[in-house]
Amino acid sequence: MKESIKNKFNLEGKVAIITGASKGIGKSIAKGF
Repeated sequence: MKESIKNKFNLEGKVAIITGASKGIGKSIAKGF
């Protein structure tokens, strides 16, 4: 069975540091979290 993208990049119980969150892709990723 293929692992879904959501499960593959699951950060539950982990700490994520997002750099470059003031604009562009980094901002979009930060908003998603």
